[in-house]
Amino acid sequence: MKTARELWQYISKNGLKPLPKTSVSNWADNHRMLSSGISAEPGKWKTSRAPYQKDIMNAFTEPGIHRVVVKSSSQIGKSDMMNNVIGRFAHLDPCAIMMIQPTIDKVTYSDGMTEEVYGFNVPVEKLDEEFDLAIIGKKGKWYDHKVSVTDVQEQTEEEKNAVEIGEEEKSEDADTTTDAAAEEENKD
Repeated sequence: MKTARELWQYISKNGLKPLPKTSVSNWADNHRMLSSGISAEPGKWKTSRAPYQKDIMNAFTEPGIHRVVVKSSSQIGKSDMMNNVIGRFAHLDPCAIMMIQPTIDKVTYSDGMTEEVYGFNVPVEKLDEEFDLAIIGKKGKWYDHKVSVTDVQEQTEEEKNAVEIGEEEKSEDADTTTDAAAEEENKD
């Protein structure tokens, strides 16, 4: 059995060291495990399996970089890269992190055309005040809109259970207007 002094020396030497400030890719290679229920290749994460992800992940820990913007195709591992970023910071350098991921919503324009778009839960500071909102269509086209939120009402059970836009009854006070420029872009 160790004496209190030996135990204190061991703790001082090994336990009170700051954790290393490693890059995201190094952290993932050393700490990330993929479960069999989620990954086709369960086990230890290997950045070498998708080397193009390395520089993107490491940008989050590069000195002097304050914003990382990625424009890419789908299905290249962006969610896993973000899970590695969040995991690394949660483990080694805890800080406030918010990750917002899209949902797929349907919108109906004033001309009756519908489109699936990626939607986000957008915080609205004030009701009845116009603000800018950009949405992205499923084909990757951005649409800028001026919108306002008014007369907020909870959806009825019928509206929640509607199968298709157009099959549901439109309420008399529903506002489905959009600006003319966005309508013109939708025709492309």
